[in-house]
Amino acid sequence: MTAANEFRPARPRVPAPQNGAYVTARARNEALRMSRERALRRRAARRRGRRRLAVIVLSLFAGTFLVLSLVGSSGPGAKGSVSPAQAAPRDADMATLTVRSSLAASVVIPGKMAPLPFPTTGEAAVVVAGIGLMGATGDERSVPVASLTKIMTAYLVLKDHPLAGRGGGPVFVMTAADHAAWIQASEADESNIEVKAGEHLDERQLLQALMIPSADNIADYLAVWDAGSEKAFVAKMNATAAALRLPGTHFADDSGVNPGSRSTAIGMARLAALAMESPVLRSIVDEQFIVLPISGEIWNNYDPAVGVDGIIGVKSGYTDAAGTNLVSAAWRDVGGRRVLVVCDVIGQQNSLSGDAGDNEALLDAATRDLRLSEVVAGQAVVAEAETGWNHDRSVVRLAATASVVGWPGLVLSPVVVPAPPPRSTPAHGWPAGCTIGDLELQYPYGAGIGGAVILQSAIRPPPAGWAPAGVLH
Repeated sequence: MTAANEFRPARPRVPAPQNGAYVTARARNEALRMSRERALRRRAARRRGRRRLAVIVLSLFAGTFLVLSLVGSSGPGAKGSVSPAQAAPRDADMATLTVRSSLAASVVIPGKMAPLPFPTTGEAAVVVAGIGLMGATGDERSVPVASLTKIMTAYLVLKDHPLAGRGGGPVFVMTAADHAAWIQASEADESNIEVKAGEHLDERQLLQALMIPSADNIADYLAVWDAGSEKAFVAKMNATAAALRLPGTHFADDSGVNPGSRSTAIGMARLAALAMESPVLRSIVDEQFIVLPISGEIWNNYDPAVGVDGIIGVKSGYTDAAGTNLVSAAWRDVGGRRVLVVCDVIGQQNSLSGDAGDNEALLDAATRDLRLSEVVAGQAVVAEAETGWNHDRSVVRLAATASVVGWPGLVLSPVVVPAPPPRSTPAHGWPAGCTIGDLELQYPYGAGIGGAVILQSAIRPPPAGWAPAGVLH
């Protein structure tokens, strides 16, 4: 297959998919890092200033007692004193406010979950995107996953070449070699779409062909475009699977034709949840049909679950080695919060319609067990704050009740994350009720902000001339 490198756009640096909480945490960490760097620069400057001052003082002492007396004077306006104006607020002063969490290492949502209706054969799993694994069959092992492999192909292509809105992205001109690759796929009885030399297809259309009719020839085309060769792309797939810690997952090709492309139900459900963070992919897999220049109208008969009970995708797959496989996803409203529930059944020996029925039953059961739970009460003590200049202490409370979407037995890790207050605050102290950070509730698959944390009592400002000795931690 010939790569259309001449049509390849400049590849901007694109971060891995992230949820809003992660972006918030990353911005906070960057702000803290910059604050620490400024504090260190100021400390170094003060050291240099003190050394220079010591040299001057010693010189003056050796020259005249009068000068020494003047230098040592503590009267108003003397050079050795520091006026309130000179003790101007410094963002480095924040480095001395220590916040120590008093929360337990974990919080468990009470209750007991009802058993999920897993099929009696093969494997299955249910994942809530950004939260965690809700349940899985107990005999998970690495097995061929057929065209579910293409979820990783789409994930990497969109990560490296993101699309915006309904845009089509770069346009490719099919060649005679691409037409020959289609003939070869047809003769091998692989899933494919017809392409002809001179046909124009954009990136969105290629992704549509990849995910809906599950075209193996298009998977190869996208792999070569993205990485230069199928071999290099497969290496990226495996590196990504390792980085995402997908259990039992290893790829031998970009399409799943090779039975060496293997995973588990947990691995595929987790991957699908990450891939579906892309609104572009969500819109593609939810389409009832697509229209391509040569192949014409292609209906989404490959995923019989789409459109049933709010299901918006994701992917089906079948080979003799893998049996039937189906990953489904649906939005669910839980206490006014919208979450994406993903489930899959793999290694089945029935029909895709049977797999769709299994997924619908899993989604229904999972939805019944999802709830909005209060995990930390409003005004609960979550930490203690202490200053470095006079060791004033104040209890830190959660401003409002922290509630999360979860299920009985879900374990979360609460963490109090300090946030630098306004620059002007240290000179005046911190008043009671001042927000000094956030409660972060860490899920197995992500993190959520539980709410602002506030001081119960005021903290006095530093004395005039005080210099910080540490950084915020």
